[in-house]
Order: sequence, then C-alpha cells, then structure tokens
Amino acid sequence: MLMAICRMEKESREWQEKKLAEWRKTNGPRPPLDVSSPSEPPHANHSLLVCMQRKRRTWDSMPEGLNKPYATTTISHLVEIVAMLGIYWRQFDLNNDQYRAQGNGFVLLGSYKDNMGITFNFQKQGPTWAAQNRLVPHYDVKKLCFGIAPTIFDREKRVYADEPKDTGSLELGSLPEIAQSLVALGCDISTVNY
Repeated sequence: MLMAICRMEKESREWQEKKLAEWRKTNGPRPPLDVSSPSEPPHANHSLLVCMQRKRRTWDSMPEGLNKPYATTTISHLVEIVAMLGIYWRQFDLNNDQYRAQGNGFVLLGSYKDNMGITFNFQKQGPTWAAQNRLVPHYDVKKLCFGIAPTIFDREKRVYADEPKDTGSLELGSLPEIAQSLVALGCDISTVNY
C-alpha cells in the first residue's frame, strides 16, 4: 500500500509538471512574484503524511492465513490512506465485521481475526491513475467518513468521537445525532422533534 501511494505521488507530480510545461509553452513564463516576501516551502501546507515505523514481531502466534508482510494502523488512518489512493468504501459494516473498498485498480477486503482484530487484505486489481482525477484528501475526510460534518464555525482541527459536539463539528450519522446537532446550532425543541 505504501509503495502504491509513493508511486501515485510520483506520477501525480510528473503529470502536474507536464501540464505546467504545456501551459508555459502556450502562455509564456509567469511574471516574477513579489521578491520582498519569502516564498513558503512546498511542504508548508501539506496536511497528510504517510510513513512507516519498524516493529519486531514473531510469526509463531500469527493466525492461519495471515501472510507476511503486514502493518498495523488505526481505522481512521486506514480510511484516510484509502481516500488518498482513490478507493471508495462499498461496505463498512461494524456489526458483522465486513469491510470492502475498491476503486482505482485496488481492492481492500477486511474481516475480524482472533488475536489480531480487524485485518485487511490489499490487492492490486487493474490499472491505476494519478493524473487529472487525483484526490487531495484533507483531515476532514476522516470526520466525514465517520459521520461528523465540519462547519464554518470549526475552530479546532482535531475533533474526537467521544467529545461533546458544538457548532464546530456536527454528527449526522443517525436521527438522534442529527437532533443533537440541531440543538447545538440553537434550534428549539419543536424544530428538533419535527
């Protein structure tokens, strides 16, 4: 999965440089920027980073059917990485421990395994793209995937599921959560019960 992300990032940058070169050929070079203000480094506005940390494991206690290599992560980070790859969730059933996502030439299947928790199998199924249709995920992707809608009143970037909600982030995953969100916005009880 990490190799797929790195390859897509490389292809995306190459496509972007190609399009910029075509634009320059048509329109000429850009006028110089105001040199009095220093330019920001290109990484200053990135809100996402994928990295790996080495961890020593023994394969004596691994369940049957689990192949090397494997990695551990949180479900919210997995959702974010899947969005980066242009993969869409087709099934995300917490009650029956069934998870399936596919798209952009990849398939991700998940299920519960004893002594491990939820395990996912990532496979390449077909050709992938990283050009004009590429996705640029943001931290809010995780919020939206788990039923929390950010609003214009959002001041704090990190909102966790167990925190009380306010006008900065609203839960819209079920009817009671929608009612709680309306109360946070200041709606009266007759509006909420409607």
